[in-house]
Amino acid sequence: YVAPTDTSTPQDALYRCLDTSGAVDLLRIAELSQVTPEEAADALRGVIFRTPSGEWQTADRYLTGDVVGKLRDAHAAAELDPTYAENVAALERVQPERVPPEQIHATLGAPWIPPGTVEQFAYSLFPGQTWGLHIAYVEPTATWAVTCTNPRIERSEENRSVVGAPRMYGLEILQDTLNLKIPVIYDEFEGVDGGTYRVKNEQETAAAQGKQVELRERWASWAWADAERADSLANLYNARYNTMRPRTFCGARGGNSGRIRRHNCERIGKSAVGTQHTILSDEHLD
Repeated sequence: YVAPTDTSTPQDALYRCLDTSGAVDLLRIAELSQVTPEEAADALRGVIFRTPSGEWQTADRYLTGDVVGKLRDAHAAAELDPTYAENVAALERVQPERVPPEQIHATLGAPWIPPGTVEQFAYSLFPGQTWGLHIAYVEPTATWAVTCTNPRIERSEENRSVVGAPRMYGLEILQDTLNLKIPVIYDEFEGVDGGTYRVKNEQETAAAQGKQVELRERWASWAWADAERADSLANLYNARYNTMRPRTFCGARGGNSGRIRRHNCERIGKSAVGTQHTILSDEHLD
């Protein structure tokens, strides 16, 4: 393998830099192609990008990964330096397609769901009650806590038999469900040696677990029933889990393969500043 030596243009100089160092060195590109750094950057518009931190990156690197976070940073940079508007425009074209509510499975107890939303759901289980319930998510231990200071809720039929089971209150089942625990009911017995023994009560356990299934079904129906709430949950989900774009590579190498990859890299750059944003991977061209 011999590194390419044809550096008559900034494009050729870029490929040589990528071959030798794997990075975009604008000063070296300018030196190799005998132009100023400003002229080199202009010739490579859309093929390379200057990040808000000042680093130059190829389009296949900059326009992939956490493109949502990069767009946020680019917007902030563009407010101070208008030249970053090009970054904003390119990143906007490669944002992940939004996952709609009907394609999202929101498990009761998922950490991305706001405690306030879970609290609203909890109140829906006890019609007419508007105070005394508090739902909290404890970040350090990744656990949910359910507290109640309203005796009417605690003594309600819903807590004792509608949401709850004969041997487990509804609020207890709710807390177990939020913490992804399966309810188990035990009977305690005193042994002949004076010790206490616990034996699983299969019937009562089945009753509590059945109520847990019903609770999850009620949540799944309730969570998406209101359009505004569904849209809010979908936005939270997308902001947390739908931010990445896979990377494709357009590194330069010698010979015919190198020329094909150069063409591919140019296609990426043109698409970044044009009306389309299809990125071709090397495997499609070799």
